[in-house]
Amino acid sequence: TPISALIHAATMVAAGIYVVTRLEPVFAVGEPSLVVLGVMAAITILLGAFAATAQDDIKRVLAWSTVSPIGYMAAALAVGAPAVALFHLLTHAAFKALLFLGAGSVIHGVGTNSMSAMGGLRRRMPATFWCMTIGLGALVGLPPLAGFWSKDAILHEASEADAGWLPWLVYGVGVLTVVITAWYATRLWLRVFFGSPRSPGAVHAHEPPPAMAWPVLVLAVPSALLGLAAFLDGFGPLLAPFPADEGATEAVELVHIGVEALVPLAALALGALLVWVMWRRDPELDPAEALGPL
Repeated sequence: TPISALIHAATMVAAGIYVVTRLEPVFAVGEPSLVVLGVMAAITILLGAFAATAQDDIKRVLAWSTVSPIGYMAAALAVGAPAVALFHLLTHAAFKALLFLGAGSVIHGVGTNSMSAMGGLRRRMPATFWCMTIGLGALVGLPPLAGFWSKDAILHEASEADAGWLPWLVYGVGVLTVVITAWYATRLWLRVFFGSPRSPGAVHAHEPPPAMAWPVLVLAVPSALLGLAAFLDGFGPLLAPFPADEGATEAVELVHIGVEALVPLAALALGALLVWVMWRRDPELDPAEALGPL
């Protein structure tokens, strides 16, 4: 049923991250377990991103885009940053809820899940367009939206961790996945909201009724601003799974503004630019067709 699917897709996977966070001391004393967790996280991050690149169903793109952030959370746990993992869990909850409900508004307006039958919706559904733009921006890590701060914190922790090759695997895969995420998120944005309508449903699309529209508008606020909570005193320690441990003070620092932030931003720009160039050649064609057999 839809309710059971929602529980499995939106709750149980996140609950798994929370359980591992609470059991972090157990994982820490068994050193191989962190290596296994980190490698599994790297595979999960890439798997989710690659699987999202060529989906035509808008909900399938977003479903696979949920897998990568969960991999990022597991990666944060593998490099010893449980508070950062929970920080990304919180921001992801906001912008992914926004994206799924926004996709529901689009599907309601057009009458199909297929992005091949959409196009040109930014003028017909302006409120949904701007809310989805905020959600997709947070997903790819566009500053100052919520996803930027939590994803940057994970990459920073990986670059600073002193645990051999594992943090560098996490960091390299994390940056590469920013490129892929920017690619498929921009593809969705262009295919759904720009170009010409590609079906009668897209021509006659309309905003959803207030009962559907208001939750999307409300969720746009934390999707844009929740990451700024990291600047508040006490927010980092609040996310620490074991706040009584005074030695964890360093681990709950969530904001790291520096030159290193330019690396994921450059990766974001590269991914978005690549798909935009493909799309501009012929807005009627799906940029994913350029991937060929891949």
